[in-house]
Amino acid sequence: MNNIKKSLWVSGLALLISIVMLVGTTFAWFTDSVINQGNVIQSGNLKISANGIYLSQNNSNQLWNTQINSINWGLKKPLIQQENWEPGQYDAVVVQISNFDSTLSANVALDFNITGEEGQSLTEALWYRLTPIPATFNNVNNSVSKDQLLQESQRRISSDDNVESWSVHKMSSIETDATKPVTLQGGQSSKGHDCYVFYLLEYGMYTDAGPEYMDKTFNLDITVKATQAPVEEDGFGNSDYDAEAPLDFVPVETAEEFTQALQEGKPVSLKQNITLTNNNGIKLDGSESQIQNLSIQGNGHTLDLSGMDDGANSILLIHQDIDTVKIDDVKLITDNYNNSALAFAYCTVDSIEVSNCEISGFKYGIWVANDNIVSKVNISNSHISAWASYYHYAANSRVTFDNCTLEGTNRHSGDSNGFATVVIEGGTNQDGTKRGYNNIFTFNNCTLIAENTDGSREQNILSMQYQAQNNTVYFNDCTIEQKTEGHIFHLYPLSDNNHVYVNEKEIKPNTNQIEYQ
Repeated sequence: MNNIKKSLWVSGLALLISIVMLVGTTFAWFTDSVINQGNVIQSGNLKISANGIYLSQNNSNQLWNTQINSINWGLKKPLIQQENWEPGQYDAVVVQISNFDSTLSANVALDFNITGEEGQSLTEALWYRLTPIPATFNNVNNSVSKDQLLQESQRRISSDDNVESWSVHKMSSIETDATKPVTLQGGQSSKGHDCYVFYLLEYGMYTDAGPEYMDKTFNLDITVKATQAPVEEDGFGNSDYDAEAPLDFVPVETAEEFTQALQEGKPVSLKQNITLTNNNGIKLDGSESQIQNLSIQGNGHTLDLSGMDDGANSILLIHQDIDTVKIDDVKLITDNYNNSALAFAYCTVDSIEVSNCEISGFKYGIWVANDNIVSKVNISNSHISAWASYYHYAANSRVTFDNCTLEGTNRHSGDSNGFATVVIEGGTNQDGTKRGYNNIFTFNNCTLIAENTDGSREQNILSMQYQAQNNTVYFNDCTIEQKTEGHIFHLYPLSDNNHVYVNEKEIKPNTNQIEYQ
């Protein structure tokens, strides 16, 4: 019995010692893991192109003259140009709209606006027929054939003829009979689906047009409209999240119409060159009226903001919480000292998009000033010239330039403070957050020029100044023209952890030439 008790006591003591030894000890476990790399979420893009194609003169079934030199690329010139017309005459053109370069679906349509001097119009003597013809990119070249034209006998139309079955209408109704939107699939995300539409526009003069129409003219503006289509689903399974995207642009032809439309948050389409007369510029103040989007379709016209007061910003968005600022195909000019062409202050902006534009500012071309929150900036196929073509204070932005020319000219004889063609400026916002911080700039196939006027100081290509920090800049296949004694990459004191790469090779700051580290 004593031996049993002794054994139990020894066993208990051993167990207690084991427990004490385990206290504070860490355990080593067998482990394993599976890593899934390369996950990416890429936002979509919407990029519409439009071309004009003319009626072929041959007798084959090939309707359209598709020789390179006869296509009206981008509709940059008038589509209809007729002279010495007479009763019974006829012609036809095609507007080709493509969503091939987009990844998102789009709703597209044509809008028409009759212009010209009142009382001198040929409108009432003309008729038209408009036929939308969808196509996939696989059969683009055969999408419109001669079989789809009005027959020879149908083209000689009198103003008294009942031609409703032919879908022929009086030209005077073309403005109210604008086309219904056609949905095009994004060509880059769904190849083989419909990503093209052709609008066959036939037109002619009534056979009974009388002498009262001699020496008169007809003028027509054609606008291609596009907006993202409610097709792709959002994260909650809804496909109509973008159904309210604006499609109808407000046509404007005066400074008053332009200013009012912008202040009301309406997308505008310039019908002609416009000169603004307000010396203080256009100030879109969110403390007075919030707008959801700003969209200007220039149609190749000029928006002349010259003559603004010294220090005025031609178009200034301030205190706005806005989704998208989109400016396309406009020549934006301002020339007074301290003027900026497009400026942002105290705004929250999801996206700034500038394409096919010519922007000229005396001080800054585009100025994303202090206390802004801007997620992304995309500027493409544009020429921007100013003291600083692009000036950026915001933080955590993704800024991309594609196929642009940025020209910076120093006109100041004093301390330039590191002024450059492109400037990223640091410091602290009013709420204590950093600015000029953690931005990524990418320049693809761009030309960047730095020059100065007689007697002025040197100009830099790129400057990071006033405590700009943690910024990265990539120049990919770019042309850099340093025409002064300034630097390719100027780095201001106290600006830390900034990196600049030219074709994937990092360059040193404060050099007059590209020197790789």
